[in-house]
Amino acid sequence: MIKAVERRQVYDIPVPRLEVTEHQAAIYCCGHCRATTTATFPDGVNAHVQYGKRIRAAAVYCNVQQLIPEDRVCQLLRDLFGATSLCAASVTNWVNGTARTLGGVVEHILARLNEGGVRHLDETGLRVDGKLHWLHSISDLAFTHYRISAKRGAVPSFLTGGTIVHDHWKSYYAHMSGVDAHALCGAHHLRELKAIEEIEKEPWACAMSVLLNSANQLKCAAQGRGETELPTSVHHGILTKYMAILTEGLAFHERQDPLARRTPPCQ
Repeated sequence: MIKAVERRQVYDIPVPRLEVTEHQAAIYCCGHCRATTTATFPDGVNAHVQYGKRIRAAAVYCNVQQLIPEDRVCQLLRDLFGATSLCAASVTNWVNGTARTLGGVVEHILARLNEGGVRHLDETGLRVDGKLHWLHSISDLAFTHYRISAKRGAVPSFLTGGTIVHDHWKSYYAHMSGVDAHALCGAHHLRELKAIEEIEKEPWACAMSVLLNSANQLKCAAQGRGETELPTSVHHGILTKYMAILTEGLAFHERQDPLARRTPPCQ
């Protein structure tokens, strides 16, 4: 009687639940000398009752990768898996333990980033235990390293060779003499050009933004074709337009009235 079959598929996850595995270590007593010997438990099974490596990995992932605070990680795992006895201190300990086991990975990343080439540097403020600290980043196309310091000026002065790209902050020039060259971040240039165009109403800034974006698009297209550099004529054309726009910008400022010197108030 069946003429055909119509199919519909539903993708879903199994009902989430904790799975308990009990390990039993046999205790032997020698019939001759009466000495007692206890079998060993698997590595990592250290307490009478504990959470396993998979739920620990999930907690570390939620906290570090998804940026969920420790208290909310506990709530998430309690709601999804019934981990009712999990506390924020346990999540912190698991994250710290994972960080210690990844020490070799961090050293490898730093070693690769110190091999030269083009590295991008930046710093941003954040709170650690209620106090202002600074997150310093180093990155290239393959690796990224994060480091927290109490001082904004604690830039990675250990880098040598190659080119570093940054936001023109003076500490990069003052404390990073071991690198070969400095390059200024294009995103920062575009942000400042936008402010000059919208706030100061200087027309040359718009032309410079268009040129920089166009040059970046040409570079990306060339890389997509497997090329390592732009044709000489294209490169020369970009430089010619760049210098012309700079000349226009300098001329614009030279036509402006000098800024009035502010006289300090009398004491």
